[in-house]
Amino acid sequence: MLYFFPLVPVWLVCVIVIVSIIAIILSLRSGSGHLLSSGRKRMLIVLRSASFLCLIIMILSPVLNKMEENKKTANIVFLVDSSLSMGCADEKGGKTRYEAAVNFLKDRKFAKIAEYPVSFYSFNDVAVKKDGTAELEKMKASGGTNFATAVKQVDKDIGLSETAAIVFVSDGSDYSGFRGGDIQVPVYCVRTGTDLGGSKDLGIDSFKCPDKARVNEEVELRVPITMHGFGKDRPMELGISEDGVIKEQRRLKLNEGTLTETVKHVFKTEGVHVLKLQVDKLPGEITYLNNSREIAFEVVKDDSETVVYFPELSNSYRPMIRFLEQSQEKFTAVYKVADGKYSLRGIDPDQAFKNGLPSSPDKMSHVGTFILGSHNRPALTDAEENLLEKYVSAGGSLILLGGKEAFGVLPESSPVRRLSPFVHADDSFISGNFKVSVNDTESDSFSDRIREIIARNANDPEFVLKSVNSVKLVKSSAKVILWADSQGGRLPLVAVQHFGKGVVIGVLSNSFPLWGNTSSRTENFNDFWKQLLNYSQSGNESDILKISVNKTELVPGDSLEVNAIVSIPEDKDTGIKVNADLYNTATRAVYLSLPMERRGGFYKCTFNSIKPGRYMLKVSCAGKDKILRQRFKLILSGESIRESQDVRSEMSRFLEYSTAKHIYSTDERSRLESDIYESMSKNKVEREERLVFETPWFFMVLLTLLVAEWILRRKFNLT
Repeated sequence: MLYFFPLVPVWLVCVIVIVSIIAIILSLRSGSGHLLSSGRKRMLIVLRSASFLCLIIMILSPVLNKMEENKKTANIVFLVDSSLSMGCADEKGGKTRYEAAVNFLKDRKFAKIAEYPVSFYSFNDVAVKKDGTAELEKMKASGGTNFATAVKQVDKDIGLSETAAIVFVSDGSDYSGFRGGDIQVPVYCVRTGTDLGGSKDLGIDSFKCPDKARVNEEVELRVPITMHGFGKDRPMELGISEDGVIKEQRRLKLNEGTLTETVKHVFKTEGVHVLKLQVDKLPGEITYLNNSREIAFEVVKDDSETVVYFPELSNSYRPMIRFLEQSQEKFTAVYKVADGKYSLRGIDPDQAFKNGLPSSPDKMSHVGTFILGSHNRPALTDAEENLLEKYVSAGGSLILLGGKEAFGVLPESSPVRRLSPFVHADDSFISGNFKVSVNDTESDSFSDRIREIIARNANDPEFVLKSVNSVKLVKSSAKVILWADSQGGRLPLVAVQHFGKGVVIGVLSNSFPLWGNTSSRTENFNDFWKQLLNYSQSGNESDILKISVNKTELVPGDSLEVNAIVSIPEDKDTGIKVNADLYNTATRAVYLSLPMERRGGFYKCTFNSIKPGRYMLKVSCAGKDKILRQRFKLILSGESIRESQDVRSEMSRFLEYSTAKHIYSTDERSRLESDIYESMSKNKVEREERLVFETPWFFMVLLTLLVAEWILRRKFNLT
């Protein structure tokens, strides 16, 4: 569009036009007495008029408004997934996903976007730029899927600021956590593969599992095994191995669909252990990638301490002491004898509690679980309640025991009132016969073990609790795990509430020592408390040593950055040393050891250029005379265990990878091309071009007209 932007006011332009016309008329009079022919006069009038017209147009300053596009910033990048899962042959005609991806790009050119610069990459754990689809055809499926690494490589080679569109052609099995909304470039996803529902396949689906366990703790996994296309009552074996050593072989019979198999395992030593689950490889499967699953567990020796505190002695004290002594785990038991006087017992009891609760929560950082007996007023002081609140907020686990001096009404300002999962009641202690039942919605290890205890005592008429604490209600922030059932109805028995970084568990009974007949009650009590202590520490964040790494799966040559936070009371912080050791898991030999340098509130070190292989990272925190804590991580360099987690190509994943839900199948090439072209059109920039100043033509025309007139006037002998 053309418009004018006058250099002077409009009225002045009008004056200039009038003056120009008068000047043309006057200038044509022959002041020197020379007579001109009519033809010569017309010639001079035309030249003079054209000169004035050109000058007036230059004063009006014409501006051309036009749309422009910088092709240098309009790069279109196709990222083709070449990971192991792309070798799955579930595409039309028995083609692999990778073959379908390459065919999608090479079948015909993208005509609408042919004028834009296009780049091709293949990527798995690393991304490599290719000259065209011919080079892509030569690639073989291998490695894991890392969207984030691919985008970083594009940023390094081309620059995201000069990229107009990124197109992933993948089955979506990314392990990097990439989200398309995190970058400014539009991201398009072409989905390859299926959900395997119509293909012949036997595999282990994804499932939840902890990444950390304690030595001798039983880990329970619910493993979904899915079979399609092999008929009914198909026999197969499930193999369970730890660090390459077979631990169990199970014979199963599968039908079409999914079977959930419960796997229980106990790790005997600390360190990083890889648990592998393997099902048979059946002839005719489209892929064997999902027939096995490897899970890395960090197994730690639980050096945290259990502390039991009874400000008033009750009938729960002695059974608790006997249980803790039999467990052979370190613990401290304290009860108040009189004001200012306390009795201390335990296995290697902590002297910090010899005068009751310590004054600072820092001195309780090593306490994994704190069990509190009586907590009605005035059993605890304000200072003690405030200390426990800070301890839980920092990540500790608190168990409140029931009894006659527990779960009574507390002042509104009481920290224990805030910590408790319940709203307390006056005279809450009631007697009766109460059967224990597990909340139907709970399916964790603790709930399952309690179900087992209930099942083995099903025929025991004495398998009841003789008393409970009846509370007004369960807080909305808490959940009930166990119920106490009687003829009068159902009452909450055990509930849990997260508070800050920690957790509070309320046990509304002190009758568990008498849970069952005389031959079974001790076993029942010990099993109950063993499972409850494990449950209380499963989400505990009060570990004195916490470690983090920049990544656990490295490209060969990558560096591994290790950070550690040590939570030790300041008065015990002197002489602390933190070291990081990297072990080769195959040879168990030390690959490299580094001391960690303290930087403010944390420790740091870097392992440079790690060679391909599997490694166990061990970070040790040592005091003057002993190792206080060790933490572990599995580090992979040049390989991946994540790619085999799930080879299903599910639409829900692509919603995170793409922007504006730009998701396509390999049959929607035209729609993809149209959407990219439309997006590119939106990127065109509107620019104003000032023709007088940005082009030389007006000055050249004016100069030409003036020179032509001057030459003619000389020729006509006009001065």
